Amino acid sequence: MRPGLGMSPAVCVLCAKRALIAAMGVVCMWGQTGTTTSGTTGTSGTGTSTGMASGTSAGSTNTTTPSASGSPGAAGPKPIFLSGIVMMDDGSPLPGSVDIQSICGTFRRTMGHSGVSGSFGFQWSSTSSAFGDASQTGRISTGTGAASLTGSRNGSRGQDPLANCDLLAAFPGYTSAKVSLYDLGGQDNFDVGTIVLHRIAVGEGHSVSALALRAPKEAKKSFEKGINLAAANKAAEALVSFEKAVVIYPQYADAWLALGKVQWQVGHKDEAGTSFTKSVELDNKLVGPWQELGYLACDESRWEDAVHYLDQAVRLDPLDSPIAWYFSALAYYNMGHFDQAERSVRAELKLDHGLNPRANYLLGLVLIARKDLQGAAQALRNYIAAAPGSPEVASARRELSRLETQLGN
Repeated sequence: MRPGLGMSPAVCVLCAKRALIAAMGVVCMWGQTGTTTSGTTGTSGTGTSTGMASGTSAGSTNTTTPSASGSPGAAGPKPIFLSGIVMMDDGSPLPGSVDIQSICGTFRRTMGHSGVSGSFGFQWSSTSSAFGDASQTGRISTGTGAASLTGSRNGSRGQDPLANCDLLAAFPGYTSAKVSLYDLGGQDNFDVGTIVLHRIAVGEGHSVSALALRAPKEAKKSFEKGINLAAANKAAEALVSFEKAVVIYPQYADAWLALGKVQWQVGHKDEAGTSFTKSVELDNKLVGPWQELGYLACDESRWEDAVHYLDQAVRLDPLDSPIAWYFSALAYYNMGHFDQAERSVRAELKLDHGLNPRANYLLGLVLIARKDLQGAAQALRNYIAAAPGSPEVASARRELSRLETQLGN
């Protein structure tokens, strides 16, 4: 037991397979349909669903007839059409057709694609058919409670599907500015403006492999079918589609990654590890499989392996991997490497903007181990304030009381 941990199984259980599947999305959170309610995703009235597009159109057409007043009828909201343009920050031509992705809370999905000129347009769909990898989605829970990583900017927006969403552009080797959709409610069609694309340094990671661009049509078709099936929680059928995709095109790194996620979801952890490893072998700059291998190692308490994989994941993608930083901290903590654990959990806190209250709990434990009692007490206070209903709060309060006694507070 680590110094000051007290309820150590409660922390370590965050790595359990059930917690990863049930809440994080690092294993099986492929998509989400309809609106959500508090206690399910940590977001109220902002759960949105999107569709995978072909060309510049995404999703299927919503033919719901609005009521006479113009508000959504009982069958669902009116369709929304978004358009805009993608430009390079230096004015140079785009590297090719660019994916247009939405981020709603921590869920990222591909909505459509730009033309080579940069223009794009798509319908915001009520049918979910896209998914994000582990670097893109996530919530953390234990078997007795959850601390959601799904952000929310709701309130007066009701069930506006855009209330918690941004748009960005995605292309291997590039990063993008985000365009907020928060203030664009009440319209059916609007131009979101310009999304600026930036070339990132050589050697950094990417969330989509360039090998996917060379995939044959039939392999892509099977891959996208697998995504749709996984979004519909049809894991066994998705497994067949992803297996077909990698048989047709064995170099399909993204399909190997997706296959591994579904294999883990259905309990085939050894096969999942093999698929993730194959994905890494095909494209070692692809962030997702490094993350998944790290989470898998955490699940099996192979802390040194977890550190190896997750260090590589955050090296490739240091700015968009709060979940990877968190589990890196957890692995270092369990190894007794408290300085590295502090570095990792502080990186997570900086990136997730308070969406994961347990990060402060872990920081408190790390700082206790490092004999920084003042810092530990403040971290525990932050955790208790942010997650008063969490099952670990009672333990955190006891630990805080002990620290305050030692500090003479």
